[in-house]
Amino acid sequence: MPQLLAGNPAIAGPVASSQESFLAGIGGDTPVESVLLRRVRPGESEEAHAAGLDVLARCLGQDGPTLYALTEEAAAALSGRVGRPIETLPPLPRPMGPRPDAIWQLEDARIHVPSTGAQFDDDALHWRRLRDRATLQTAPSAPLDAQDVAAYMAADAGPPPGETGPIRVLAVVPNGVGLGHLTRLLALVDRLSARIDLEAEFWCHSQAAGLIEDAGHPVQIRPTAAALGADPALWALWEASDLGAYLAAHDVAAVLHDGARVPPWLAAALRTPGAGRARMVLVRRAMWQPGQNLDALETAQHAELVLEPGELAGARDSGATKGEHAPSGLARTVQTAPVVLTRAEALTAPGWRPFRRPQCLVNLGAETFADHAALSRLIRAAAKERGVRLTWLVSPLAAPPDWEDAHVTRLETYPVAPALGGYDGVITAAGYNSYHEALLLTDIPVLFAPRQAASLDDQAARAAHAAAEGWADMISAGSPDAAHATLLRFLEKVSSRAKAPRPDRGRDGADEMAKEVQRLLTGGGDR
Repeated sequence: MPQLLAGNPAIAGPVASSQESFLAGIGGDTPVESVLLRRVRPGESEEAHAAGLDVLARCLGQDGPTLYALTEEAAAALSGRVGRPIETLPPLPRPMGPRPDAIWQLEDARIHVPSTGAQFDDDALHWRRLRDRATLQTAPSAPLDAQDVAAYMAADAGPPPGETGPIRVLAVVPNGVGLGHLTRLLALVDRLSARIDLEAEFWCHSQAAGLIEDAGHPVQIRPTAAALGADPALWALWEASDLGAYLAAHDVAAVLHDGARVPPWLAAALRTPGAGRARMVLVRRAMWQPGQNLDALETAQHAELVLEPGELAGARDSGATKGEHAPSGLARTVQTAPVVLTRAEALTAPGWRPFRRPQCLVNLGAETFADHAALSRLIRAAAKERGVRLTWLVSPLAAPPDWEDAHVTRLETYPVAPALGGYDGVITAAGYNSYHEALLLTDIPVLFAPRQAASLDDQAARAAHAAAEGWADMISAGSPDAAHATLLRFLEKVSSRAKAPRPDRGRDGADEMAKEVQRLLTGGGDR
């Protein structure tokens, strides 16, 4: 019921979404101006419903908040019970574009989509967004409250108001181990701004929020529960409340979130009264660790569009997103080409070679899950043996190395891709961004040093695929002797400034994602 009030321009001021919520809030600091009454709901008896209305009538008197019902029939029936006139809730504006010719069945507390077999909770998606997708249908024997909901959602107030000014989107960045979530969202916003008049802001839990500001975007910096030392459940309540208020106040058209799941606090914010216009887009990369995050698939029911950035190593993907699983909700899933932040055409010029000695970039990422000390010693020793100078990339999420070496230059830069052309080789972790930037935007020798942890993607499978295809070499620090030999062979390629074979650069995955978001928001996009 709260979702029916969200985004309704005719309802202003504090609102109670049912007689129960009004009674529960009596005595609060903020007086309620409107109450949406309901008829018998699923699982409720006629006697219990009548008793609740009697209590409400005694508390209201002849003054107080405006009372609403969803339909004229409901208003007439309820008016006699409370002894007060009841208005019919004004219908919502018509959705942009034609409503799809589809019928869904409202069955008690769940919605069934006959054409796909999908089922989801009736509060999984905002009612205002649901009505853009289909017409709800109920059986004659359905509870009266469910019948009222279906009838209300079928009514339109007329054409939607014309869009004026830029479309506002909010990119929600989780506090990831690396920079993958942040980078993919920056790439999506970059390409989307080239397609539509866009006003983008970031809601950022990452410690790398400064990189977003450097890219020219406004940022709402949000501390995590861990950073605050707060109880996670209480933090989630506050975060949902703050984000919901932001969405309502700024008329956000879409929320873009990169992660394995839609967090509960984000789903709750999207159902906040007043936030009903915001569409939900989940960017979810593949290559999950086998057996991990299986419960995350169900959270896709809170989104309307799931974008899966392409994966060059997809043939080795054995994670949950590639398994057989029942449809969850209404999200349309679209797989795109691989996504990189830097546009490929910007790196087609010959690489810059200002160095008298061969140079190799080392990008091992943040050290949250791995002690790089042993691997870094092996790399530095092999580089000295081969006469290759090293540039050590320092992640903004990691402390600087605790060692000094006259043959190693330290570098702090983001994004990394534009710097790759100045080197003769790169040793890198095999996270999504590092992997695809190295293989799609360079032709220099690449050595992958994958990191494995349950909360990370399957970097070992990704690196093994590149090695099997002949695109790159792969190292494991588990066997020092074998690792040293691999490093020497790789650095010999760097010394000779060899060119490496590469997969087809193909399409721009970030632009393909932007096209799908444009289609969701405007009904346009070149298809």
